[in-house]
This record gives sequence, C-alpha cells and structure tokens, in this order.
Amino acid sequence: TFVARRADKQRRLRIETRDEHERSRGSSRVYTVGDRTLDSSRRWTLSGKRGSVEQERGESAGQSSHCEDIHVDGNESRHLQAELRWLDPSWRPPTTSARRPRFSFMPQFTYGTVDVFTDVPFGGNQLAVFPDARGIPEHRLLDVTREFNYSETTFVYPPSDPTNTRRVRIFTPGGEIPFAGHPTVGTAHLLAAIGEIRLSAETTHIVFEEAVGLVHVAIRVLEGAPTFTQLTVARLPEVGPPPPSREVLAEVLGLDTADLLDGDWAPQALSCGLPFLFVPVRDCAAVARSRIRMEPWERAFHGAWTSELFVFAAGGERVGTDFHARMFAPGLSVPEDPATGSACAALAGYLTPRDTRPVQGRALRWVVEQGFEMGRPSMLEIEADVTNGAVSAVRVGGASVVVSRGSMAIS
Repeated sequence: TFVARRADKQRRLRIETRDEHERSRGSSRVYTVGDRTLDSSRRWTLSGKRGSVEQERGESAGQSSHCEDIHVDGNESRHLQAELRWLDPSWRPPTTSARRPRFSFMPQFTYGTVDVFTDVPFGGNQLAVFPDARGIPEHRLLDVTREFNYSETTFVYPPSDPTNTRRVRIFTPGGEIPFAGHPTVGTAHLLAAIGEIRLSAETTHIVFEEAVGLVHVAIRVLEGAPTFTQLTVARLPEVGPPPPSREVLAEVLGLDTADLLDGDWAPQALSCGLPFLFVPVRDCAAVARSRIRMEPWERAFHGAWTSELFVFAAGGERVGTDFHARMFAPGLSVPEDPATGSACAALAGYLTPRDTRPVQGRALRWVVEQGFEMGRPSMLEIEADVTNGAVSAVRVGGASVVVSRGSMAIS
C-alpha cells in the first residue's frame, strides 16, 4: 500500500510504501490521502493531470520508502482530497494502535459556546469559552480562536488574586485584546450555567481579571439559573483624537456625505479599554447601506488611534429600541460584529453629553439593537451614572443562551 502525505508549502504529496499494510490486505494496493482512499489499479486525477505511481523495487518488507513527489499546480493543500478520483469506498485503514488518529493521544480541553445579547438560540453574538484553559499552549490560543472563527474566544484561568473570581483572556481572530463586552458577559453566563460560579442570591456579583483591569459583573438569577448578565467597565469613556473628515468616512462606508451627521452629532472616537470611532448617520436605512470599502479604509486608518467603526442611528426595528447600529472591525479580522458590548460602553460617553433628559440622581439608559443585517439580532442595554454632569460609571448587559458544549484536542 502507498500512503500519500502532504509534504511542504510547495504543495507536494509524498508517496510512501507501507508493506506491512500490504500483508494485511493480500495483494491489493490502495493509495490514501488522510481518510480518503484510491484504488491503485486505476488512474488518479490531481489538478487535472493524469498519471500513475509505480512502487520502487528492492525495498525490504515492513519499511517505508519514498517513491516520488507529485507537484500540485495551483491548488491549495486543503483541496487535495477533493481532487482525487476513483475512490475505493470499501477500504479502511487497519484498526491497530499504530493507526490510531494522532488527536486521540492529545490533551482534551472542554469548551462551551454561547449566544450573547439574545434570549433565543442562534441570535446574538457567538462566543466560545474554555472554562479551564490551563495546559493550552500559549502559541495555540490564537490557533484555537481562528478554528472557531467567532468574533471572540475566551480562555479562563484561576485568578492571580484569590479574592477575584477568574482571570479571562480575550482573543479575536486578529489577536489578543484587553477588553470586550460580549466575551465578558458570555463568559460569566456560561460559568454560572455550568456550575463553575455559585449563584447564591437573586443577583450574584463576581470580578474578572482582564488585561484592561478588574471588571465587575452582576449575574441576575431566576430559579437557580442565570438570566441577565451585566458588566461594569474598568475604565470610564475617554475621548480619542479627531477622526477623519465626514467626506473620507462617507467614502469608507460607501455612503453619501449627507448621510453622516454633523455639528453636535459629528463623528467622535472614544474608548473604555478598546477604542472605537462612532459615526452617527441620519436614519436606519443609512446604517443598513453602510459597507466597509477596504482600499479607502486602509488609506484613512493606517496608523490611526482606532480603525473600528460603530455606525448608528436613532430608532430601530423593535419597540423600545433607542438606536440601531452596526460595527465594522477589519483591523481585528472581524468584518462585522453582531453585538459589541465594549463599543456600547464607550457609546455611553458619546451619548451622555448629548442627552437632554434630566438625570435627577438616576442613571441614563439606552437600548441598542445590532446584528440585524447579519441575521444575528442582538439587544444591548446600557446604563450610565452621571455625577456633576460627567459619566461616573457605565454598565452594559443583556441575556445569553448556552448553545453547545464539547471538547477540543490541543497540543
């Protein structure tokens, strides 16, 4: 039997002889690529070329020898299996320990997935959570994040200070970030749902250690289960440098300049640990039309304080909604985010000085809907405490739903 292996970045297949498998199958010969098999008595097709492989003579039984390399023109390695023809469906590798898949020997790490800022499955913003990430190699954290390819994945560790609840690291497919809203909310919900956090009252208070600092989280409980999770930001909103002009932003978003508001509602950059550029537009239709145009985006935001754009307008599709929004973050390898808690936290810093309602010792509240254009409707609730006309605390919360639990082999 010949075993075909992927060899290198030049997209070659290494063909090897395996005489010990030959003995187990008599005189038949089968080529394999991964779990796909190819009857050696027929011809094979690879990248549109036909050919055959002849076994080198003179090898002793039981040895593995290289026969030849076959160059694969113009196709990525992931397409190799699909390019094979004349498969023999009856052949399977021998079920011996020597043939066991490599991943069966690898450490297994449990995870859960959560839909955040929604009370129904398959809405909101997806999140993968590893409740105990101890043992996952540092160099694999980003690989695991990209395997899920959600906006974020969190890795949970014991706290460095035992008075806190957990240490949480947050990764996007573009790398680690210091703070994000939906990963904080979703991680707290999942840990509570699986019993890693004891729910002792109608509201349970916990503290996460994140790169941004200590993030306090309140978990509301109904009949012993978490129903609503709310974070309090570790950093109050801070204003960033002036943004590009409305003309430039309109070009980046594929909108007319007249679609962008000006004056008191001009675009502004703010951060509560992760910076965003807030771009108010005249109506929800303009929000729906907005699209990132990559070339103008790259020109406008190369080296900028932030390149993440939060586009929003007053109103919404659901009753009780104050603002309809979309968030684009190509710089974080997130083309569009269904729900962005960290942006909504900073949005409180934008809205508070522009809100004309009397505060009178109570918090300002807004409801933001996001993700509707993506088919992942999300509802985020924002609260801002105001002291002497300035924001003194910001909270962002919403419902979450645990969708799945499983394990991943990681080495």
